[in-house]
Amino acid sequence: MTCGTDVMPEKGLETGRAVGKGPLQVSLLCLDAGTLWERALVGGDATGDSQLGWGPASREEKPSAKRGVEKSRIGEVTEHIILSTLFAFCITILTVFRYLQVTEFGCGGLVIGCTFDHRIADAYSANMFFTIWAKLSRNDSTASLNPSITRSILCPRDSPAHCAEINNMYVRHCSQEFSQENPHPPSLVSRIYYLDVKNIMDLQFNAKKDGKSNTKLEVFSAYLWKLLISSHKVKDTINCKIGIVVDGRQHLREIGISANYFGNVLTLPFAESNAGYIKSKPLCWSAGLIHDAIKSAANEEHFQSLIDFVETTKPTPVLAKIYCGADDMESSGPAVLVSSGLWFPLYEVDFGWGKPTFVSYHFPWGAEAGYVMPTHSPLGDGSWIVYMHLPM
Repeated sequence: MTCGTDVMPEKGLETGRAVGKGPLQVSLLCLDAGTLWERALVGGDATGDSQLGWGPASREEKPSAKRGVEKSRIGEVTEHIILSTLFAFCITILTVFRYLQVTEFGCGGLVIGCTFDHRIADAYSANMFFTIWAKLSRNDSTASLNPSITRSILCPRDSPAHCAEINNMYVRHCSQEFSQENPHPPSLVSRIYYLDVKNIMDLQFNAKKDGKSNTKLEVFSAYLWKLLISSHKVKDTINCKIGIVVDGRQHLREIGISANYFGNVLTLPFAESNAGYIKSKPLCWSAGLIHDAIKSAANEEHFQSLIDFVETTKPTPVLAKIYCGADDMESSGPAVLVSSGLWFPLYEVDFGWGKPTFVSYHFPWGAEAGYVMPTHSPLGDGSWIVYMHLPM
């Protein structure tokens, strides 16, 4: 969660960068020069094994960067250019996005990819960027040019005080420890899966208790939790965690946070139980644990308490415990965080040549815990595309 981040406009030759003393105190240095754009060419089609090329020059001989304004037609773009302030309303948005690439295929299709700084913006904000960008490229008059970037809204109370559950979810972390890499990092692999709508409905139906059912996300997460523990043959006495990302926008309206807030307004609650219970109890039991974890964080008091906690720990960085995963595999089992993109209008991002046929995320976040993100499939029938970054 980003609290009290400053925006400092300044002219220069770079797009902008995050600066500060460590991972906690981050400021945005906005240099008003756009964001890096790169075009890649593939000789075959999007489904074949094609050799990636970089236009007339090889990757090692890419031409030097040029400044210019992106044209509507991607074909007119040179191999490596700089976009000059794509959005007049806020150079901060471009500062968040470190890199944009269009990969063109011989069949006429293309892939648009980007990287962004998660310390500054969450996936909701990234989707906001793409939606507005696409509308502006079509001269769509409904494009909103007023995202909120007022970081001062996320300020601590006059007498900062945090609730006890925050201590269980977050941990103070010295900068030296934070920067050190795990000498024995877990082996995690990224995969993308398709989940049919019938399977999703069957899961939810089978998890009913007394005629009541949890949400699809809660039931899916509970089922994933069971599978992960069973596949790793975790001992019954070992404690295991599963976290769910909760967006604070709808819970902080009283202090001025709106749906167009551009930033990072997330909290990471988690459910925890020993592997024996998770394996032996019915699916509705695990789904209930996850439901309770979400409910504990989906309120204004929790987010205000988190803001106070971050304020009172400065300048010591704060780290979500679920991010740490299992510090000791002898006493802790595999951990996973589920972040839902099911409400993102991913397939409404139309640049003028039609809606996308596939959208997903890639987030090998460097944590010891796994990461899973379900989104709606392009079929629009309720089926899901699920990105998974999980231990082997």
